[in-house]
Amino acid sequence: RRQSAELKSQREACPAVAAAPPAADAAASVSAAEEAAAVRIQSGARGMMARRQSAELRAQREAAASASVGSSSPSASSAADAAKQAAAIRIQSGARGMMARRQSAELRAEREAHRAAEEEAAAIKIQSGARGM
Repeated sequence: RRQSAELKSQREACPAVAAAPPAADAAASVSAAEEAAAVRIQSGARGMMARRQSAELRAQREAAASASVGSSSPSASSAADAAKQAAAIRIQSGARGMMARRQSAELRAEREAHRAAEEEAAAIKIQSGARGM
């Protein structure tokens, strides 16, 4: 409905558009609008699922924390465990970043080599054409 209102306002704004019969462009714009709407709906659904999953994880952590509070283990060891976990996460994050940068550099090098090979082939073709072969 919103889309039909937008089309009406566009037709009113431009008399040439109002006089022209709807063509394949209108169908393409409708499908693009539908696609955009679908993407927005999917994005919202993924966000809702992620928030739900995050809430469940938070509840599990709180339950585990309340269970460990009732145990005889001191809070100092849980603080040490949290520090170890934070350090491990930091190390893993650095390693993943390094691997991603390395992979990106390799892809860039492959792309550059491919482009250089294409340029060389094009130069050979031009040169052979100039020589009359």
